[in-house]
Amino acid sequence: MSIGIIVLFIALIPALWKRSGYFVILWLLGSAFLAYEYMEVMFSRAIQDYILTMPMPIGDVSIALNKLSAFFGVMFSLGLPLGMLYGHYYLKEHQSPALRSHLFWLGIMGLSMHGVLWIRHSVVFLMVWELMSLSSFFCILFSKRENMEAGLNYLITMQIGAAFLLAGFGLVYLQSGTFDFSGFEQMKPLPMYLILIGFAFKAGIFPVASWLPQAHPVAPSHVSGIMSSMLIKTGFYGILLVLSLNRLSLSEIAALSFVFTISAFWAVSHLLNERNLKRALAYSSVENIAITGMGICAGLLGMHAHLPAMAVFGFTGAFLHIFFHSIFKAQLFYGSGNILQA
Repeated sequence: MSIGIIVLFIALIPALWKRSGYFVILWLLGSAFLAYEYMEVMFSRAIQDYILTMPMPIGDVSIALNKLSAFFGVMFSLGLPLGMLYGHYYLKEHQSPALRSHLFWLGIMGLSMHGVLWIRHSVVFLMVWELMSLSSFFCILFSKRENMEAGLNYLITMQIGAAFLLAGFGLVYLQSGTFDFSGFEQMKPLPMYLILIGFAFKAGIFPVASWLPQAHPVAPSHVSGIMSSMLIKTGFYGILLVLSLNRLSLSEIAALSFVFTISAFWAVSHLLNERNLKRALAYSSVENIAITGMGICAGLLGMHAHLPAMAVFGFTGAFLHIFFHSIFKAQLFYGSGNILQA
């Protein structure tokens, strides 16, 4: 982890000097190092596990990768530098002081997205989670006053989601006595539901998905592409993390399936009547996350019913959908940016 993350931190230096070309080169280099580490974990038995000692009350912080986080890490290592590269050309006309802060917050957003995949300590995780929300808020604004309303709606929505996470993490600590994610195993229903709802805000699942169709149309297209294809995946990663550590009952699987189904129909009903290209793509992202969730529910149902084929097809379809959505949805937003600038 050290080399790739260090390179991405170094990329913040040219960002502050408005050298977007060097910023992109360093992101490509750092992402290549990270992609190698992620794939090593995915396709072998190699384990990345570190302990970072911090002052009390935080204490020891576990920093580790498993195959789930490595899968998302590979997506981020491919998608983020390409988004930065597109942004370099998209922003060529913007040689204003705002470019400096925009590149800086863009780098912080990417770093924090990688960070949530590594951290296994609820307090530090929430700190990085909030940094991701704050940095993406500033990326949405990009010095445009007309973006403020949509940006504030996004930030407030993320704070409500963070409040659910804080409540859930707090209950887990009271029950397990640890901030480590090992306390997430076999959680009681209330903290599990609170944490799932908190992650749903970021994932863009109905009824807490209203920020997507508001934020994406006003954000620069490279920011829209990164947020829609990758940032919302951090919320879905959190949901999968909780589901992987807890066995759901049949009624809980049914309830989750119902939520994802309603979310998909809600998104499609708005998409069919939408004329704004980027807003339509935002609704499409809500639908795609819902479809992915339905695949996960099919896999969970297969496990519950002891039907291996159903479980394999459900999970395989869901993860393939996650991966290809991260590629193609980004391209659609970048293409829309070209159309809008033509």
